[in-house]
Amino acid sequence: MPRAAALFAVLALAAAAALALPRTVRAQATRADSAAILLGTARQFDAQGNRAAASAILEEILRRFPDTPAAEEARRWSAARPAEPERSGRLELMAWGLVYGAWLGASVPAAAGAENPNAYGIGLIVGAPAGFFLARSYVNATHPTLGQARAITFAFRWATWQAAGWYGTSARSVTTQGTFATLVVGGVAGAAATALYVRHRDVSPGAAASASHGSMWGTWFGLVGATLLDMSGSGGTQFVLLSGDVGLATAVITAPRDITPARVWMTSAGGLAGIAVGLGIDLLVRPGNDKTALAIPGIASALGLAIGARMAKAAERGAADGGTGGADPGTALLEWNGEGARLGTPLVSPTLVPVGERGPRRLYRPALAVPLFHATF
Repeated sequence: MPRAAALFAVLALAAAAALALPRTVRAQATRADSAAILLGTARQFDAQGNRAAASAILEEILRRFPDTPAAEEARRWSAARPAEPERSGRLELMAWGLVYGAWLGASVPAAAGAENPNAYGIGLIVGAPAGFFLARSYVNATHPTLGQARAITFAFRWATWQAAGWYGTSARSVTTQGTFATLVVGGVAGAAATALYVRHRDVSPGAAASASHGSMWGTWFGLVGATLLDMSGSGGTQFVLLSGDVGLATAVITAPRDITPARVWMTSAGGLAGIAVGLGIDLLVRPGNDKTALAIPGIASALGLAIGARMAKAAERGAADGGTGGADPGTALLEWNGEGARLGTPLVSPTLVPVGERGPRRLYRPALAVPLFHATF
């Protein structure tokens, strides 16, 4: 039952009960009584399997009667309830356990220096089922939300990459056995630490997506920066690793609490489009050195991320307003319309400018167009 329908049903029940009671009793009703009636109705809906309606009523109790005993009971009940199926991370975490169990089944023998192929065969046969059953035991015990599950799986991937990178740039002697041991320990430790951290914290899918995308964009800009600064070897790799960590931390700190995965993906899509535009400019301009060739997509991706973030925010605002309130993010530095002036994000695009003539033909040169002013009348 949709939330609006559930609240309508609750109000109808409350109105019927009020009409059936004597006037003297109705006058003695208190806020605590009203909250208790709503809580009882929520329990009835939950017992009937209508979790959406029960959740809507619980939110209404917490919003309208936060200081009542029924609200305290609603908070305890909400915390103890398993996540709703559409918001649960159960299936995603079990699927991840199945895949990475197989990965660990091959990596653990390699970390142990096994040379007999039988060890890898046994690891692959045992690893996938073991990963699945361990993940299932975990989700049955903790009931993780989708955001918590995605935070754990991201932490496994990120810690695996970070462990391998720091081992490769810091160890005096890099060996195959040491590399696999680092991969195994780093990934498992990252997932376990994150599982403990998020167990009693509300992590939304949007926050998990923001951390994942922030780390990837930090790594990308670190790669661009290391190239422009002529950083190579271990120092360059460590700079890229640290840049990824900075990107991750920045995303975690600055992401809005209500950010959605769609908004994160829209922002990243703008950055990817910026890289594509930058590569297109490279093909047109044909810069004379590698630094310039990489700097153009790097700058274009930063602008693309800014534009994508503004477009995603405007699109979500428009959807919340029924499709009528989304503000145009703008394509020029200064935007003017009937409501006044505001700053926008210049949409850089490749163009051709005339540079002269050769007989009847006009000559053009590739250039970048940076719109500074746009007016709407």
